[in-house]
Amino acid sequence: MGKREVITRFVILGALWIAVTAVIGQAVGGVVGDVIEGVAVLLLLLVAWSAFTPNARLFGRVIGTGTSPSPKVAITFDDGPSIEHTPAVLDTLATAGARCTFFVLGRHVRAHPEVARRIVEEGHELASHGDDHSLLTFAGPAAIAHQFRAAEDAVSEAVGASVSHLFRAPHGYRGPFVAPVARRLGYRLVGWTGAIFDTARPGVDVIVDRCANILEPGAILLLHDGDGSGQGGDRSQTVEALPQILQTARERGLEPVTVSELAEELRPRRNTVPRAAAFTAIAIAIVFALSRKFDLQVVADVFTRANPLYVLAALFANLGSVAFKALTWKAAFDAMPVVEGEEQADVGMRDVVPAIFIGFLLNTVLFARLGEVARVSVVRRRLAARGHHLALPPVVGTLVTEQLLSGLTLVAVLIGVVAYVPVPRAAVNLLAVLSGVVIFIALVAAAIEIWSRLRRPHRPNDDYVERWWHLLGISFSSMVEGLQRGQAIFQRPKLLTLGLMTAAASWLAQMAGIYLTLAAYDIHKSLGVAAVVFLASNLVQLFPITPGNLGVFQGATATSLTLLYGVPANLALTFSIGLQLIEALLGVGIGFVFLSMEGLSVAELQTQVQEERE
Repeated sequence: MGKREVITRFVILGALWIAVTAVIGQAVGGVVGDVIEGVAVLLLLLVAWSAFTPNARLFGRVIGTGTSPSPKVAITFDDGPSIEHTPAVLDTLATAGARCTFFVLGRHVRAHPEVARRIVEEGHELASHGDDHSLLTFAGPAAIAHQFRAAEDAVSEAVGASVSHLFRAPHGYRGPFVAPVARRLGYRLVGWTGAIFDTARPGVDVIVDRCANILEPGAILLLHDGDGSGQGGDRSQTVEALPQILQTARERGLEPVTVSELAEELRPRRNTVPRAAAFTAIAIAIVFALSRKFDLQVVADVFTRANPLYVLAALFANLGSVAFKALTWKAAFDAMPVVEGEEQADVGMRDVVPAIFIGFLLNTVLFARLGEVARVSVVRRRLAARGHHLALPPVVGTLVTEQLLSGLTLVAVLIGVVAYVPVPRAAVNLLAVLSGVVIFIALVAAAIEIWSRLRRPHRPNDDYVERWWHLLGISFSSMVEGLQRGQAIFQRPKLLTLGLMTAAASWLAQMAGIYLTLAAYDIHKSLGVAAVVFLASNLVQLFPITPGNLGVFQGATATSLTLLYGVPANLALTFSIGLQLIEALLGVGIGFVFLSMEGLSVAELQTQVQEERE
């Protein structure tokens, strides 16, 4: 089972768990029912943390984060041995006099037994990474034991000795049966201090810098000398970076040793327990404060009160909104002019759709508007994989164009709704605020372009992603370049019409999703109410404060329903949670699927985005 299948199954089972426990909590009722629901949510979060975090100890003790009284570190390599890269790694280690631990796959040992023998002969530690890189999150005891034994048999046959009894789970994913099987077979589980994400080939200098940020006494570095996916991934950047990594360790007085040697003196960090206690206390305080204002039954009502047919229809409406948004961005790409020295952009929906969903995912689970930058990164990455290296400025330009078209049509849609649908005066005032923000940004953008053309008419601007999410996800420098490159769509009437129509359709589909969600919770089924909620939710999205604007989103939408339409506070909050869940199911669920298809993790993509931002 691959990463995509594991994550998808976990999300489905998690949703079923919350739904079932919510029904049970509602049936029990009272404080006991609230406790059941609260405990169910906390257990799901705890299981998710333990299953997908390599050093979590709920599913068994792990050799992972800690400090060492002596200046020792462990540099480890996963997914080998490979005939292409492991020998070069061994040459570098021999020159530096360093010893490391190799977590090998049984199938690769069977394919290259001579490389496995050399690892052992040169004094390194040969540990287990399983037989075929299967993920063990949902594996049973028999399947897990097979992974251990098959890998051990392969090593015994290749080198004439047993594998070191250390085991690192592929991707660090573990289920509840991994630790018991490991103990029964005499293995200890190993995590890592910091992953370098060298498999994404971010560049030799980037790999070296990431290692330098982690290298300190007691650190366990995770690198790769092979490809666990079986697709022949290139690890040459890791090989090239290794000498500099070892040089950094020497300069800091650190000795690279095996994991077994480091584990003998590894001590847990002292502040771990106080931090966990503080986090728990804060979470309890927040829940207590909310319980004084709202009945905790609202959590159960999110699932039990909703009409499933309307919920399904709302999901399809939101999916349509994303599809139209993708078409808008695609129109901007189609209109992009080709500049001398740059390649013709061969960008299709196969590139745009995954990028948009991954952008939604990053905006949902992380602070700030990193999703927009992630969209640029993913498109360029997909093009590079096909041998098309598109420069950063034109991609930024298309995204700026798409956001400008979306902003203009958003105001137009809201003005149209307000003009033909009765809404409270307060909602009209909110519309005025939103329109003012959009108009202000447009005026600033125009002024910047005029200023740039007058001051530097022939000088290109190279800082295209300089903290560009500080102003609706767009910075001064990227705005200038984006307008210069994206304005071509205004000279292409057909593409401009298509872009405006699809952008407007995207907003209308989103409003339809809100209308259907209101119907799902049996709240005023009118276009006016949907428009007010649509207005409030989009207004707060301009100023992201928390990941996914969690809490802020609920406050804005629930308050608008309560103050303007007299909807009971509990029902308004239930609706606001349900609405964000419906929208997040697409962004997070499908986003994770596309992310896994890209061979990336959230942390890995976040690192790439941060580097692109800088």
